[in-house]
Amino acid sequence: MLSFAQQTAPMFNFTGRIIDTDSIPVEHAYLVNYRSLRAYATDINGHFKIPVQTGDSLKLVHVSYESKIIKPNVKDTCIIVDYEENMIGAVTVKSVDLELKYFYKNWETIRLQMEQMTHYSYRNSKVANPYNTNQYTGTTGIALSDIIQLFKKRK
Repeated sequence: MLSFAQQTAPMFNFTGRIIDTDSIPVEHAYLVNYRSLRAYATDINGHFKIPVQTGDSLKLVHVSYESKIIKPNVKDTCIIVDYEENMIGAVTVKSVDLELKYFYKNWETIRLQMEQMTHYSYRNSKVANPYNTNQYTGTTGIALSDIIQLFKKRK
């Protein structure tokens, strides 16, 4: 009978600190281990402690700083990151007057229908309440599909 044992690399705690180029600690930077796919965050002072195996690779990610690939070592490490500008594209502003025109028109229609419903007699609907035969229930006279139809764009 043959058996094979797979040897795993020894585990150790990779510790260190992440700072930016101005020596300011980087809080909430994430170190993602490619092997285990686990993420670890730095504390308020930029310190971290991560269990890793020899040969692991970590990706450092933060919204304000450039991403880096880090090879863990046994001794404490100080990692310096560069600030990264995140530029957004051009923003186009459109007038909402056209949409508001349809909204107000539809709102007036809904208001008129609701006003008609207040004059609706629920007693005259003659729908018996299944729990109390002496009582009648009625409908509101407007369904959700009717309201949705009002807000659809008309061409």
